[in-house]
Amino acid sequence: MSFLRTCFSFSGRMNRSEYATVYFGSIFALVAGFVVAIGLFHAFDDGDSSTIAMISLFAFIGACKWATLAGLAKRLHDVGASGGICLVAFIPAVGVLLCLVMLFVPGTKSANRYGAPTHFFKPHMSYAGT
Repeated sequence: MSFLRTCFSFSGRMNRSEYATVYFGSIFALVAGFVVAIGLFHAFDDGDSSTIAMISLFAFIGACKWATLAGLAKRLHDVGASGGICLVAFIPAVGVLLCLVMLFVPGTKSANRYGAPTHFFKPHMSYAGT
């Protein structure tokens, strides 16, 4: 899967390592975005620049939330559940708990109605051909 499809598409499946990468990457990106936004607010004291920085920050938060919800939906697909359950993530305490629990629940080993299992680290042949 391409990076954008992995992060923003709601279709398919996602194993635990892919989900952890998207989930913790999104958290890291949010923290970095807030640090940059705070720096911009302090650097630009005029109203127009602060407004642009605020709009950019809200767009960035929306993109990170979308990626987290898409990853959660695909992770739910991996365990055989409906992706609609990811709407529970909008309930603050329950959503965080669901996101953390999905880091540890194993997916189905065979194909289910959402597709075949995915493998983040695909084994490749060595140069020796073995």
